[in-house]
Amino acid sequence: MYFEPETSSNNYLENLVIQPLQPYQSGLYWDEQLNGDGVVALRFEHVHVNGNAHSFPVVNKSGFGFFWNYGGWSAAGGNFSEGIDYLITHNCGMPAYLPQTPAMPYISTTNQSYSFGTFEVDACGLANGIYGNNVSFTQVLTESTAGPAFKFNMFPYGPSGITFNQGTYADFTGGFATPYFDLTNSTSSGIELNYMACANSSQPLLQTGPSANFYGGISVRNNLNSCGGNVGAVNFRYDNLSNNIGIVGGYNTQLNSGAQVFSPMPTPANFQSATAVTGTGLAPGTYNYCAIAVDPFGGGDRDESVSLHTGDHDLGEPVGPIGDARDFSRRRGGVADL
Repeated sequence: MYFEPETSSNNYLENLVIQPLQPYQSGLYWDEQLNGDGVVALRFEHVHVNGNAHSFPVVNKSGFGFFWNYGGWSAAGGNFSEGIDYLITHNCGMPAYLPQTPAMPYISTTNQSYSFGTFEVDACGLANGIYGNNVSFTQVLTESTAGPAFKFNMFPYGPSGITFNQGTYADFTGGFATPYFDLTNSTSSGIELNYMACANSSQPLLQTGPSANFYGGISVRNNLNSCGGNVGAVNFRYDNLSNNIGIVGGYNTQLNSGAQVFSPMPTPANFQSATAVTGTGLAPGTYNYCAIAVDPFGGGDRDESVSLHTGDHDLGEPVGPIGDARDFSRRRGGVADL
């Protein structure tokens, strides 16, 4: 089924099975004009595009407004090159005829669909921007692929602003080392991965290239049964919600407008106290001591000059502002021999 570029009549396909069987044959092909214009506004409800080995069930060039609900795509194949079931690309091999490479397809949602193969974004060296503007995948089931569930070949660009929710890589066809997302020939600048389930606990969530600084904006949320034990990147934010653990790699934190970071602690136990002796200070002996700073969040005054001296020796450091709960102070203590 071929759609000419600039088709924009809100086409709606429902309860349809398309089955291309020949090599390089496509079930759905959305073409691209030489000026970069593509197909606009297609909606799919229970549409299935199932291809044979070396076929390309769905080819999507340029355009925007693609909405999949149920149904899905599949491509038979036993290796990385044979099992591409959905291909997003450009007019490869024609750079001299393209005044400017258009944007990758955008405004696209996929809901409760299957992808029995590899979903690949291949800019074939012509990319001039990211893929992911208003793009989301929700509950997409991946099976029977020898390669990754998603593969991006877009360097020096890559996925950005894209969201994957509750996807499932459900079998072992690709082996234990096959990544869920292959970003080796790509970059990333904003990819959100929420509760992605892998076929096994050893499978990496991502595969990235050797330059860690090419991969940023990776946010992972994980629960008990989802994958992410091996994120496969250096720079990421990772929330393991099953264990109440947050891991940050390669991220900086900036606080503005009076923002503060503090951790409430239990009330400290009382220390042994000592009374000053007239003239020379404390009597010789061993003392436990503490310096107290009033909680700044409680509105009290804090003492930044509390210290303990004997002769020329300063035994207690001045106490700076320390945050705490509002109803008690925090103390710094130690042992001093006078």
